[in-house]
Amino acid sequence: MASEVWDGERRKTEDVGAFSSSSYTYFVPDEYWQAPEVAHRMAYGYGYLTWEWRQGIRSYAMPFVMSLLYDIARALSLDNGDVLELIPKLWSGSIAILTDLAMVELARKLFGVEVAFNAILCQVSSCFFFYCMSRSLVNSVEACLITSILALWPWSGLKDKPAGSMVALSWLMAVCFLIRPTSVAMLLPLLCRGAVALRAAAARREVHRHLVGSITSFLIAAAVIIGIDSYFYGRFVLSAWNFFYFNAVQGGGSIYGSHVWWWYFSEGIPTLLMTSIPLVFYGMRKRFHRELLECVIVTTVMHRLYSRRRLSVFNDMLTWRLWLLASVGLLATNLAPALYLSLVHQRGVVDVVRWLRHDDVSHSHLLKMVLVLVRVLHRNISLTFLDCSPPPHRPSDPLDRSCLTSPELDEADRFFQSPQTFLECAFDGDRTARVLPSHIVMFANLEEQVEGFLTSHHYMLRKEIFHTHIPLEVRANSL
Repeated sequence: MASEVWDGERRKTEDVGAFSSSSYTYFVPDEYWQAPEVAHRMAYGYGYLTWEWRQGIRSYAMPFVMSLLYDIARALSLDNGDVLELIPKLWSGSIAILTDLAMVELARKLFGVEVAFNAILCQVSSCFFFYCMSRSLVNSVEACLITSILALWPWSGLKDKPAGSMVALSWLMAVCFLIRPTSVAMLLPLLCRGAVALRAAAARREVHRHLVGSITSFLIAAAVIIGIDSYFYGRFVLSAWNFFYFNAVQGGGSIYGSHVWWWYFSEGIPTLLMTSIPLVFYGMRKRFHRELLECVIVTTVMHRLYSRRRLSVFNDMLTWRLWLLASVGLLATNLAPALYLSLVHQRGVVDVVRWLRHDDVSHSHLLKMVLVLVRVLHRNISLTFLDCSPPPHRPSDPLDRSCLTSPELDEADRFFQSPQTFLECAFDGDRTARVLPSHIVMFANLEEQVEGFLTSHHYMLRKEIFHTHIPLEVRANSL
């Protein structure tokens, strides 16, 4: 499968974390629209925001931090397209390193040093962890925050627990809840157990001191996040509430597809765990710290599985020979798919923007049927692409407005029903004043379907770029 362009003119942990930033492929749109593209707009004043940002269901906290990195690059005169493409990768690599370090600390605290090595082996050898943590997803930050929260959690009680660690724990929980409200499901069992433990605690004064400090820290952190969101939205916004209301109350989470309830157990979790499945079942038989298992079960039951977290560890009874054998087995079965998915599979939609960046498109108008990456292009040019916003948030001036017949469908659905007709409506209609795009970026299978439009307007093939060996979506030539 290819994309086409037409124009009318700790050391090991740190090493693994850094290596996990070497992703050159496409996974989901959110890896761009949740932070990098938004941060680019914040730093440079141009770029596209998806409907979520217009409706206030996303937090600006993560894009704000990333925009500061763009500002630093600009201050150092390093803000070219290559550097702006690299910054999110460095961000993702740093998040992966912090997650690995937090996992080591969590396993060490619960099971000892030997098991900590086994735990990090399971994590860094996970194909799906490698594939997802290398991307600028808010889910990756959520995974890092939750793992850090678990590492700071007072598993042995509040006795002799430093006040500073409880303050840090409260800050992390506030940030995690506000940038990713679904994280409540993962931590709910721990919070319930913690509430019961507080009621049964003998040292009331000590409990009161920790409780007051934690609540104060939580509220301060929440105020900071809400302040950032309200400032950039230009009005008072509770993005966490808007997110919950849209997805849980209005049912917006199912707009872009849903799975049957058993999909989590038949495909979701097995894809996440892969060759670690036997180890997980073995670990589930043990009775120590069942709270972790409770967290996983509650998360799976309460909301859609988004596989970014790993709590599976080796048992500390493994001999070094068995550990070595398991290490080789895990790496052998996970390394190859991890490298393929991160370096080869679905890389065309990213490579095409890199090619455009080095082509002369400074004064161009692009029509794209694939992903738009203004940050990578780093040029303030006109972009037109197919909108797929949910009904209440669709554009008032759709591309095919001159002959709109199915307003209940989004632009992408209407386009793929009849690509040739859609383009004629958008650019050849009697009631439209749209200027023809100088470049058209699309998947190769669409060429035959829109050949009449391309020929009549004298478009020529400029570049064909490899995308994937295994197409996944039928509408884009099984992209």
